[in-house]
Amino acid sequence: MANLKYTAKDFPHLKLPERGKGKRPMVNQPIARLKEKGPGLRAIKLRPVFLRLAKKGLKLLFIAFITAIISLAIVYGYLRLDESDYFRVLSQNIAITGLNRLERTEVLEAAGLKNGVNILNFDQEAAEASLKTLSWLEKVDFNRSFPDGLSLEITEYNPLALVALDHLYYVNRQGKPFKRLEPGENPDLPIVSGFVIDDLMSSGPLVQDSLNQVFNLVEVLRAREDDFKLENVSEIHSDSDRGITLFFKNGGREIKVGVGSFSEKFTRLKKVFDYLKTKGLAQKVAYVNLECSPRVIIRPVKGAAGEFLNPQAQPEDLAAPKVAQRETKERAEN
Repeated sequence: MANLKYTAKDFPHLKLPERGKGKRPMVNQPIARLKEKGPGLRAIKLRPVFLRLAKKGLKLLFIAFITAIISLAIVYGYLRLDESDYFRVLSQNIAITGLNRLERTEVLEAAGLKNGVNILNFDQEAAEASLKTLSWLEKVDFNRSFPDGLSLEITEYNPLALVALDHLYYVNRQGKPFKRLEPGENPDLPIVSGFVIDDLMSSGPLVQDSLNQVFNLVEVLRAREDDFKLENVSEIHSDSDRGITLFFKNGGREIKVGVGSFSEKFTRLKKVFDYLKTKGLAQKVAYVNLECSPRVIIRPVKGAAGEFLNPQAQPEDLAAPKVAQRETKERAEN
């Protein structure tokens, strides 16, 4: 657009400087081209603002239009991919590892994968939350591989014992009761008693220390292959004052273990019982106390005390049975 030119006549309110000797005003000079030649006069150049605004508005409108088109194209493309079989994984092609007690079908159903799923539309967080409702499941890891690969790595709870609370519950190494014992289940696990559910769930330092004592003893017994192996234990009772007491299946023998040094205590107890077996007395022991280590205190079954009164010579490293027998003799005399 051509520049508009104005003269001084169009601005009578301005006081213009005079020129030359005759002091004639510069009425014919274009104001837009004048340079300031006196106080109060400046060059004036007007531009239509609305044209600049119109250009900016058209530019913004064009950008918004292009953005909307691109967004619609992305949404449409995603919807088409979501319905495409190219990214759909069938249930029979889903790999699941780590199953022991859980069934494949119940895992697929709990995860919402029974009928397969489009891998782009798979809600992993919702599936994991649903799988957590399975009692035996401790952790699950998902692995997706495009375009149609999905695998689940299952970690199940490993029960170490049954804990007697209001009911019997499976408990893991961390002392967490994770599943109630159901009718028909007959696990070959020892029963841990002496705890209440509120203390166990709170996991206070004293309770945790008692649990650690129990589980450390369980590990020691599990490694043994003699009469004191874990499979022969029916109950493990924990007492905050006296420590741990074991009750065995065959004959109900009671062994008061106490606290700590479990491996050393049972190594010495084995020597004592190996000696008693040579005398035919091992099966006649009803009670053993290992709290006063290195002594081993034994109590015979009812009616068998006399057989322990006249022991034959014993090896010197088995001084503990001598103490036990002396106490047995004192009980018999009293």
